[in-house]
Amino acid sequence: PVRDFAPVAFLGDSFNILAINRDLPAQSLAEFAALARSRPGQFVYASPGVGSYGHVAGELLQRRLGVELLHAPFAGIVPAINAVLAGQGHAVMGPNAMPFAQSGQLRGVAVIAEERWPAVPDVPLLSESGIADWPLDFWYAVVAPAGTPRPVRERLHAAFAEAVAAPAVAALLERVGMRTGSRSLDELAALIARDWTAVGATLAEIGFARG
Repeated sequence: PVRDFAPVAFLGDSFNILAINRDLPAQSLAEFAALARSRPGQFVYASPGVGSYGHVAGELLQRRLGVELLHAPFAGIVPAINAVLAGQGHAVMGPNAMPFAQSGQLRGVAVIAEERWPAVPDVPLLSESGIADWPLDFWYAVVAPAGTPRPVRERLHAAFAEAVAAPAVAALLERVGMRTGSRSLDELAALIARDWTAVGATLAEIGFARG
């Protein structure tokens, strides 16, 4: 991403939530971790696929909690959530799980963000559950192929900034768990470089190789 793309526009960062099957005898992240420790390798965390955010974050979470879970990759976040709803999986991580946590179909146990998610205000932050310095942020941006002239990217940057600031667009993004924001081209380039380094460190920690 640092070599092959050029920054265009930062759209916003996203709330993220860890949710579990509501039939599990666990009301919190600590209780889920204790349950998983008592039965190592018997609980499944579902992800949108191998190498996805949910996969990498799930592997990191296991190490931070000191638990052993089975990974079940699915072809997208929707079937992963459906598996946890049906009891074929036990945990899933992703913004798309929020409506199910909000409705009570899943049990939200941790929000991965800097502040609590207004849609599920009673779900504690990951940091409030004893896991600090989470290195995997969740944000959205627009990029162009490397070598795209800066004046072109500046025009696109201004157009995206205007669109995201429009009340109707901002309200729509907030409903799906995004906090809109603005960063300059250079600030977005620095963010991409910082998080690429963090991803590399995370993959090393969980024993994966980064291509």
